[in-house]
Amino acid sequence: MVYFREKQLFDRWVYYLVGGSVTMAFLPLLLTPAEAQTASFVAMLLLAPLVAIFAACLLVLHTEVTDKEVHGALGVGRGLLHTRVPLADITNFEVVTYKAMDYGGYGFKGWAGKSTINARGDRGVLLHRTNGDQVIVGSQEPERLFRAIQEAKANAQ
Repeated sequence: MVYFREKQLFDRWVYYLVGGSVTMAFLPLLLTPAEAQTASFVAMLLLAPLVAIFAACLLVLHTEVTDKEVHGALGVGRGLLHTRVPLADITNFEVVTYKAMDYGGYGFKGWAGKSTINARGDRGVLLHRTNGDQVIVGSQEPERLFRAIQEAKANAQ
């Protein structure tokens, strides 16, 4: 059973930054005189859209609370990068306001038993695990996420 499902996109400026970076990487090839262009030019020109599509597919966060776990995934489908926290491993949880930069920025970050998976904003649910680790799951609806975890844990017992 699914108690909560959320799809978050990153802020628009992130997509502009990725698109601009891809464009700037290939700009020198576009400015090269035709007689100096080689097969690598054609290969790079074909590669640019693929890199942009790959980046765009990665820049989405799916969060789900089921009867078994809290799952956060970056990317399309089940996610290229993801974290799964079984409900049985959650000892405590709370809605928090945090600074993404304290955790290395947006995306999937973590070290020393503290991790975060987020796309934007500064709110989420902090999960305390039985092994002492902490995971912040960023959300645009943290209160709803909290209630879903609460309900899932109550029904699991």
